[in-house]
Amino acid sequence: MNTGDNMARTALLLLLLLATFSGTLSSCSRAFIVKAEGKYGDTIYFRFYKLEGTARATHNVVELIVQEKIGDNQWDPVWSLSGERSIDEIGYGKKYDGLNEITPALPLSLKGEYRVQVKDGPRFDPPGYGYVQFTFDDAGEIVMLSDWDSTGMEKRMSASEQIQ
Repeated sequence: MNTGDNMARTALLLLLLLATFSGTLSSCSRAFIVKAEGKYGDTIYFRFYKLEGTARATHNVVELIVQEKIGDNQWDPVWSLSGERSIDEIGYGKKYDGLNEITPALPLSLKGEYRVQVKDGPRFDPPGYGYVQFTFDDAGEIVMLSDWDSTGMEKRMSASEQIQ
């Protein structure tokens, strides 16, 4: 083998490694916590938190979808936004500069089960995703049906965790 072949082989190997590495980076995403807060009949807020769950966080929201559970595995949108807005909370049904209402807000039901999905589109980082699932008790208080653990993985809450 001559020096030209070795240089070409090295360049090809370097390109393959670079392509693999960049593909790995582009497939990464980040998670953040979304908490539903408020009371039925008042404004329900979807507030964003860092993964440890105590510090509020601002995100560059590019999409928010609120869905109501209709059947065993069927969800219908009851409100959705798309656009771009740097914000740390979104009130259900409220209007925001930079976010277009795709699905107009429908009234929430006291007996409904809802899930909220939020996509963060930062300028220089991988996209981020937040999620919460909730319902209301008979007094109109929010009952969380899902939460994030410290690793950013969604978990279903047990009945005892929901009561607390």
